Amino acid sequence: ANSTTGMLPSVTALNEQEQGQVEGLEDGRYLRLRELGGGAVGTVYLARQINLARDVAVKEFGTHMDGLTTHRREQVLRCFLDVVETEARLAHPNIVRLLDANTLREQPYVVSEYLPGGSLRQLLRGSTSLSPLLAFKVAFHVLHALRYVHDCGLLHAGIKPENILFDAGGNVRLSDLGMGEIILYDHPDLRQALLPPTHACYLAPEALADPNNLAPACDLFSLGVVFYE
Repeated sequence: ANSTTGMLPSVTALNEQEQGQVEGLEDGRYLRLRELGGGAVGTVYLARQINLARDVAVKEFGTHMDGLTTHRREQVLRCFLDVVETEARLAHPNIVRLLDANTLREQPYVVSEYLPGGSLRQLLRGSTSLSPLLAFKVAFHVLHALRYVHDCGLLHAGIKPENILFDAGGNVRLSDLGMGEIILYDHPDLRQALLPPTHACYLAPEALADPNNLAPACDLFSLGVVFYE
């Protein structure tokens, strides 16, 4: 199911109207193959980038904003655009690379490199415990990424096992940079809709008390909780 090489010629040969009728085809470029997971902000799919014949991860913004006013929706989308533009400028061996985005659709999406090694959450679910060596490796690599992020004057704001991924070589990569800031956006109704208990338990108390006053220490607190887990 992961191989779409055989269907590439037929998909790329379709005209624009025909491409719009292919289920799971985003903007004529990304063919959704299967769902990889979901979170507070949206759903992640394994997809095939048609023009480059490679697998990528497509994260589609969820429908949580459907009940918001037009003004509030525009504010959140501006925050989303800021996060995407910021993430696109980052280059670090322990951070997942952002490849593309479309923030003009009804449900915006971002495209990043696909990491076949899965997430730390999946690893924790499949093991009774991690070896101390692996736990230290994960913590060290995430700290390495966070140092770069913080030196750039940025925050992650969403450290949790779901956002710690592994590439094919077992290297640790941090994903969803800044998406936590959308979840903590200063609007009570939106925060209640987007902030599940599985995310809240990793947040520093000050992040919950005052989302507008986040600091690097909040990321370190969240990593500490993950390391303890």
